[in-house]
Amino acid sequence: MKLFCTIFVLLLASLAVKGESSEEIDKLLFEQANICKVETGANDKEVNEFMDAIEPATKVAKCLTSCVMGKVGVLNENKLVPDKLTKLIDGSLKTKDGKLLKDLLKDITEECKAVTDAEKCEAGVKVINCLNVAAKKRGFDNIF
Repeated sequence: MKLFCTIFVLLLASLAVKGESSEEIDKLLFEQANICKVETGANDKEVNEFMDAIEPATKVAKCLTSCVMGKVGVLNENKLVPDKLTKLIDGSLKTKDGKLLKDLLKDITEECKAVTDAEKCEAGVKVINCLNVAAKKRGFDNIF
């Protein structure tokens, strides 16, 4: 599974609300990844893999993911911030049977709000995994 989808969905949804263009979204993603590159010691390859939504394979890549999650406010103290995620997610997404994400998001975030790890880099990945599992149970395929 591509865990980076979470970051992209969050940023895309938040920017879509603001009416940003695709180029501006790409620019913001790249800027955030490069800020986190410096903070985490990631290299250009890891930033490029992040931009290409490739699942993080190294500790540094996981740290990059968690860093970006923190920058957008959905990860704080190694835990999910449900209210922030709710504000950023595009609630108009639907399941195959017509259920709206916005109607299920509270249950999804409730299921994952206690997920954590003492290691910040692992915490972000665990939160993403939980969100994807919880969403899949409700008819969504890896929206996070």
